[in-house]
Amino acid sequence: MVVFLFSCEKENIDDTITDVATEKTVFQRAVNYDDFKSNKELFRIIAKNDNSTTQNRPGDGQPIELDYASGVYLDDHEYHSYTFPLLNPPVGENLTNVFFSFQPDGSYRIFIVEYGHTAREIERLKLDGTITSELFTYTEVDENYQALYDVQCTTITMTFSWCTEGNHPGGYPADPDCEASASDTVSYGTFCEGVGSDSFPGSSYPTSNGSTHSGGGGGSNQSTTPTTGCKGKNCLDYEISLILGYLNLSNELIDVVNNLNQSTQVEILNFIQQNLDENGSVLPEAGAFAEEVVNVLNQNPDTEIDFQNRNILHPSFKNNQKAKCVYDKLKGLSNTIFNDIIDESFGSLKNSNIQFEIGNIPAQLPPNLDAYTNTNYDENNVLGNNDNTIKIRFNPAFIQNASTIEIALILIHESIHAELTNRAIKLGIIKSVNPLGYTIFSNDIEYELQGIIFKQLLVNYNAFPPNSNSDWQHDLFNVLNYRDEMIENLLNIHPWLNDSQNDYLSNINNDLTGIGTPFTLTELFGYLSWIGLEETQEYQNQILNDTQSLSEKVYVEYATKTHYTNNCN
Repeated sequence: MVVFLFSCEKENIDDTITDVATEKTVFQRAVNYDDFKSNKELFRIIAKNDNSTTQNRPGDGQPIELDYASGVYLDDHEYHSYTFPLLNPPVGENLTNVFFSFQPDGSYRIFIVEYGHTAREIERLKLDGTITSELFTYTEVDENYQALYDVQCTTITMTFSWCTEGNHPGGYPADPDCEASASDTVSYGTFCEGVGSDSFPGSSYPTSNGSTHSGGGGGSNQSTTPTTGCKGKNCLDYEISLILGYLNLSNELIDVVNNLNQSTQVEILNFIQQNLDENGSVLPEAGAFAEEVVNVLNQNPDTEIDFQNRNILHPSFKNNQKAKCVYDKLKGLSNTIFNDIIDESFGSLKNSNIQFEIGNIPAQLPPNLDAYTNTNYDENNVLGNNDNTIKIRFNPAFIQNASTIEIALILIHESIHAELTNRAIKLGIIKSVNPLGYTIFSNDIEYELQGIIFKQLLVNYNAFPPNSNSDWQHDLFNVLNYRDEMIENLLNIHPWLNDSQNDYLSNINNDLTGIGTPFTLTELFGYLSWIGLEETQEYQNQILNDTQSLSEKVYVEYATKTHYTNNCN
């Protein structure tokens, strides 16, 4: 088999060449997006061991970083291969390629090929010179890039000369103005000899003892981190290649990924790789979030992505100083505060992908809502328009008039709604739900214990027809102790939001019109935590049917709007 030498220079390498040993026509081109989008086996191998280290070969322990932008695909209609230069060989080490050789069973054998010259020498390749033979080494490795064996082959090399002094526009010693010259030797095309039934294990090419012309390439092999810059489908960059392998994106979204700045590409890739299963595949919810990130950045490039909490901040929310400030204050408690809230409330990690936005509340919903949580889901996805996120929309009037602690409360409250909805969908309890909250429940038997318990709670709180209690989620806030967790959350965030020069607790307890004073912060936030839960049975039992408790709750809710700071800095 012909082994081609490629370096990191981005150039137009599309070409058709003839292997003189087999008289086969071989087509070569740059690796492109479709290779990683459609060839899942190739992607699986590459993504599985991104940044793996080599063992049992020269340069042991060096990370494997492939230069995807300079990859080359070869195809003769019966056999194909992919070759990628190693992006980060040690300084001064010879040029090294990683070669993926297609097998009849659909798998790939992997070879690390080290040539006899550095990238600097190869960069100066000229069209004339003396062809000689020289040894090079290839190492077959497994999918973890651990060596199986080493083999030395004979490579065709070129010795060439070029001008070093004088006026030499052509650069060759034959130029009359060339005063002095120098020479160098580089690897160009190669055949392996004496390696069994084929010249390179796994290839369909027979051993050849002849010489051949091959369409190699010049260029430098840079020891740098990957950079972006590909703006067309004839090249492929590092982050882009892996993102496309993990996600099944439309051509439109592929172009979006390609045009993202590199820092965003890296954030998307890091997020994906932190959310893989034991087989190296992206977890469904994480994949849906990453795809939605690309989609929203296409629609609204000004969108902010909170990868650590799997939240999307729509420009309407991100650009609202007050709402965004409260959000950031919550994150000041912990970078993963929204994950932490769900973990503390549910006893397991956050599943829901959330988008926060500010906008008008649909007229079909009850008036004067502070916010509402919505999604579009159908278990059969007949229309193909299921949402990848659950949207939390805030009423603009609420954001403008509310105190900062109320905004924090609603952020937490609605995040729990989103998680409840997501979990009910994943457990198969919800068959469909539309953006206005109309929900169809499943009557199928749920054998998973968590689902059985969850469903029984919904039965107890009349969520299912014919009762169809629309407040079933709020009932779960009480029975599953989510409200208690919310009180703790408010106690934790209070020092970050409170104006010490206009202290909330002091204002309340010094209010001459106060009802039930003096209060502790826990008592105040306990009353606030009932906001939105007024239709639940527990509220009626604990607050509505107790005149003193009801009076105190009404007072605390009103007094918080006037005595808690409205500003966030």
